[in-house]
Amino acid sequence: MIENLKIFISFPFRGPNWLSRFIVGAALVLGNFVIPIIPSLFVIGYVLEIMRRVIQGEEPSLPAWDNLGKILADGAKGFVAGLVYLLPGLVLIIGGYVLYFLTFFRFLGDEPLAILAFLLSMAGLFLGIILLTLGSIPLPAAIANLAAKGNIGAAFEISEWWGIIKANPWGYLGAWVISVGIGYIGYWLSALPYYTIILCCFVPLLWAPVSFYILVIAGAVFAQFYRESSLSTRVME
Repeated sequence: MIENLKIFISFPFRGPNWLSRFIVGAALVLGNFVIPIIPSLFVIGYVLEIMRRVIQGEEPSLPAWDNLGKILADGAKGFVAGLVYLLPGLVLIIGGYVLYFLTFFRFLGDEPLAILAFLLSMAGLFLGIILLTLGSIPLPAAIANLAAKGNIGAAFEISEWWGIIKANPWGYLGAWVISVGIGYIGYWLSALPYYTIILCCFVPLLWAPVSFYILVIAGAVFAQFYRESSLSTRVME
């Protein structure tokens, strides 16, 4: 996978009609600033289609934006699966922030209650971050299993995706390193306009294509890991 890193990094800019397909994806990401969730479902479904094709042995590429009904349905499956894995951590983090603000705006005159709310908010944030991290670690493998099988239940076949990770843990770590590394670079590149007065208003326009690029790269990388690990598992069997 690392040997083919150049292919993963460049594939969104290759193939027939790649520019129009990339623009559609970036526009959908940008659309989340206006209409929440729904544009994301199409993007998630599109990434799942990329993953499915890579798992089946195809070179990574941007497929056409056709069969939108299937893309939307797949996106809904991926969204629900991700929500299940990440929801416990998100609930605790949101609850922690709510208690934190209540410390200053509701319990300011009651010092013991304010201290208790503050401590609970810190505990909620700490535990929430831990649960969010624990939920995020297996999520790409679960989503890859969903992409391979097409049904939402595949995302929760723990023995299945755990066997895929266990067969090639270093490959899974490598996929995470590549995805996080590209995401980190993309984040800082898109954040640079924040430090200017004139260009800061264009950050969403820059962040949309960068986000779409990161998502399709991560999807392809984890799909390639899933394919290689599945093949090695079958050989060992």
